[in-house]
Amino acid sequence: MFELANEDRKIAYFSMEIALESDIPTYSGGLGVLAGDTLRSAADLEIPLVAITLCYDKGYFFQEVIQGRQIEREIQWEFSSEFEKLPNIVELRIQDKKFKIGGWLYKVKGETGFEIPVILLDSNIEGNEHWQKNFTHILYDATPFQRVVQEMILGQGGIRMLEELGFSGIETYHMNEGHAAFGVFELLTKFNGNLEEVKKRCI
Repeated sequence: MFELANEDRKIAYFSMEIALESDIPTYSGGLGVLAGDTLRSAADLEIPLVAITLCYDKGYFFQEVIQGRQIEREIQWEFSSEFEKLPNIVELRIQDKKFKIGGWLYKVKGETGFEIPVILLDSNIEGNEHWQKNFTHILYDATPFQRVVQEMILGQGGIRMLEELGFSGIETYHMNEGHAAFGVFELLTKFNGNLEEVKKRCI
């Protein structure tokens, strides 16, 4: 069985960066490479997993070292040629204003043909104000406010998007480092404040 229905996925894997392919700039270094390898191994082992990350339209910077100095160059890429746009939308609120989060789909295929769906969350969608569209602009934005909102999108927005897409069978929420910590608050709401239930499900 190469494909599973969304409701049959049991593990949700959250990571701020994932190296899906070497030429797709959704990662910056070791954390993303490890996340990508984890997903490829999960696909090879046919583990019923779905992954959540962000869709950065500027990716991370391209690094050059010239005469011992690091030069950072902006990346331009067209991710719509790599990902499938999803019609689903969820809403979040920041500074007492709502904004929308859309999604893109990428599939990591294992050696048996089994696929791991990767949902990439995107705030650069119609209906958002300009400053809201920029939330998912750059991986690891240096502005503290932007970074906090990105982590909110990953955790809280990620869980809402999973529910919107019908991933109703998730039993374990794997948060790769602390970037998805806002998801804990969303789960507390989902499980009616039952902290022990949330602790049991999060790793």
